[in-house]
Amino acid sequence: MAERTTIQKIILAALITLLFYSCANQLPPGGGDIDRIPPEIVSVYPEDQTVNFSDSYIEIEFSEYVNKRSVQESIFISPNIPQRLEYDWSGRSLEIVLPDSLRENTTYTITIGTDVEDINNRNKMEKAYTFAFSTGDKIDIGTITGTAIDAAPLGTMIFAYKMLTDTLNPLKQKPDYITQCGTDGSYRLTGLSDGSYRVFAVKDEFRNFLYDPSQDRFGVPHTEVILSDSIDLFTNLNYQLQLEDTAKPRVLGLTMTDANHLLIEFNEPVDSTLISNESFFIYDSTNQRRTSVDYFFKGKTKKKNFLLSFSDSLLASDELYLISTNIIDKSGNKLEYEITSIVRNDKPDTTFPELLSLKEQFQNGKVDYINGDVLVNYSDGFDFNILKDAVKVFDNRKTEVNKEFVKIDDATFYITFPSLRPNSDYEIKIDNKLLVDAAGNFIDSVFTYKFSTINNLDFSGISGKVIADDEMNIVVLAKNINDEKLAYKQNTRNFNFDRVFPGKYLLIAFDDKNENLEYDKGMIYPFIPSEQFVFYPDTLELKPRWPVGDITIKIE
Repeated sequence: MAERTTIQKIILAALITLLFYSCANQLPPGGGDIDRIPPEIVSVYPEDQTVNFSDSYIEIEFSEYVNKRSVQESIFISPNIPQRLEYDWSGRSLEIVLPDSLRENTTYTITIGTDVEDINNRNKMEKAYTFAFSTGDKIDIGTITGTAIDAAPLGTMIFAYKMLTDTLNPLKQKPDYITQCGTDGSYRLTGLSDGSYRVFAVKDEFRNFLYDPSQDRFGVPHTEVILSDSIDLFTNLNYQLQLEDTAKPRVLGLTMTDANHLLIEFNEPVDSTLISNESFFIYDSTNQRRTSVDYFFKGKTKKKNFLLSFSDSLLASDELYLISTNIIDKSGNKLEYEITSIVRNDKPDTTFPELLSLKEQFQNGKVDYINGDVLVNYSDGFDFNILKDAVKVFDNRKTEVNKEFVKIDDATFYITFPSLRPNSDYEIKIDNKLLVDAAGNFIDSVFTYKFSTINNLDFSGISGKVIADDEMNIVVLAKNINDEKLAYKQNTRNFNFDRVFPGKYLLIAFDDKNENLEYDKGMIYPFIPSEQFVFYPDTLELKPRWPVGDITIKIE
């Protein structure tokens, strides 16, 4: 009996040990380098371009263990198979059981998208993998390639619709063919039959294969694609992604910070250049009294917040309301009229307008000597008309220079200079006692700031030509990657930017069909085509006194 018990204990101990090591082996190894290698497709069955396929399954083998759910959510079959698919895993291989009702004489394209993740470190596939087979003796080889331009293009879906009628609505209709963009935004959509196609790029946030306005970023093609026996490849169907904003701005909240200020919070950023103090007034329904708002400004607030200030004191009342009219967001949506209640605050305003920032055009306190400017931002609003007396600018000979003011809001403005001397020093003087806020506060001081102008040796340049059809209206745009204000534009095929501030630039050429000198991205529904564009493939790193020339851009 004792011997049997001893044997049972030994067997039990061995089983526990085996179970322990089995479980331990499923854990990722400790220490060592972090796995940064993305998973890849090692092999597929059937092989790409297989014809007369009649088996009831397809098989995909990965280079490493992958998250099963991420794979199953990343497999797209075109044309769509409506029946539910069965998935059978064996190690790194996946078998997909197909229904018996595949269409006869039909090319099927299988795409494994870039959302596939490995188990070890959640690395995603760098690019989608696509293969095709046919249930007949001929395989469709129509192919469309291009790039979706976006800050994070990985995972962007390419939705292709075969245009049998002109009633396409991507909000309700799922695509006929699907693929996915890689890390660089490139895609390849293949296995397409002859016909006309409309192809969109969509960041399908809900994975419902529909376009959801205000949720999905999207890109619109410049043309429909027609494939035939003689034209089976269409290249450079490129997109610049955007987000459609259909929501009107709203006032989310109000806080009366003191007796003369209201902090207003919107549901989204609004266009302060199209809004003024005249868009607001305060209504006291108890005393039947209307109070005007004197100033509307950003000040030192968060992204969606602004400040309103007023000189008249509000009477004691249980029913105070802010009336907001004609508030426009950055997409042009307008809030016509809104009433928001106010909780009164009697705390006196004792703070004076404070200079928050002064920003030159370029780094190191530099301003261009042709059409130069300096951006000035104060903490409180004041009368814009007083700037002509409060702000003076002098050269190094103490001679006052010509200047103008461009209003952004009642506390923010540009000082602009039509013409200054190159490589020279200047001084700005602001008499702060003239900048009086709505409560009558000011500071009795003079702010002094020095800046200098650049010279011709500080510039670089870009020159070249665009090869395109004669009927195209070509615009060339050079955009600084790190500073959106540094952008240069010419409406010509033979471009020569000779006053470009150094830095890294993207070069874009587009067909400006409506001649507004802006690139139009189009609309997904109702459909408005975009304007055709091409990015120069290399980022230009421009250095002072070293212009880059002989650039050739082709728009085909």
